[in-house]
Amino acid sequence: MRAGDKSPAAGATLIIGANLRVSSDGEGWHALGLGGLGRRSGKRIDELFPSSDLRASVLDVLASGQPVEGVLVPIEDGGKTRYLCANLSPVPADAPKPKKVLLRAHELDGWVLADAETGKIISANERGARALGSKVETISGKSLWSSEVLANPEERDSIFADLNRRGSTYLGRFGQRNSTGEALELEGALVLAPEQLRKTTA
Repeated sequence: MRAGDKSPAAGATLIIGANLRVSSDGEGWHALGLGGLGRRSGKRIDELFPSSDLRASVLDVLASGQPVEGVLVPIEDGGKTRYLCANLSPVPADAPKPKKVLLRAHELDGWVLADAETGKIISANERGARALGSKVETISGKSLWSSEVLANPEERDSIFADLNRRGSTYLGRFGQRNSTGEALELEGALVLAPEQLRKTTA
């Protein structure tokens, strides 16, 4: 599970044409440390992000004129996978058949690794632990089901059915309380861990 905190993360933008090629991009990619994506303008969206559902989501926006939120975009960076959350809007906003799509992306930079069957937390980074009201040193062994978005068993079963079918699922924005009782607004997703990681942590 990965979650961003209440503060808006550094964002990045792209304008994507009906031919699925990037017509312009913003400077936010460098702020995210993703300048290594290289030249983005003129490239097809599926060339830039081959491991995501962005292409299908962009086509949905072009066909319907309706925005699409919460598209997870995995990016390999130095042997690690980082996850962006992309929101897509038609350009112009009120066009029934838009010719362009505006992509706004930000990183979900907190993570928690947990057993998908029991919810037992194995490890986390600082942001992920803090999002769940804990610390890196003490979060191991706690239950991921204590997160408010996963507390209801029926809703959790539905979420995990989608996760097992797709490999990842966007949880959206949800409320959570930290260790001091302060109410936070988080944004998160669930992603199935790579098989080798599951073996080393089983």
